[in-house]
Amino acid sequence: FFLQILEKAFLDNPYPDPRRREDIARICNDARTRTEGINEVLNERDRVTDAIVTHWFQNKRKMAKSQR
Repeated sequence: FFLQILEKAFLDNPYPDPRRREDIARICNDARTRTEGINEVLNERDRVTDAIVTHWFQNKRKMAKSQR
């Protein structure tokens, strides 16, 4: 579910600033809690963080560059 969010965000801007990365992480976490019906805060292990978003974008840019 959050892969679609990340892919769309990448198409919008492959170089998001720190605030946008935090927003993307929050949107992913909100989508997960809605999709899975979780009524509590996700624990640290299950949460999408801005660091995870940063690494995902770095890897996605690297893959996109190698496919050219």
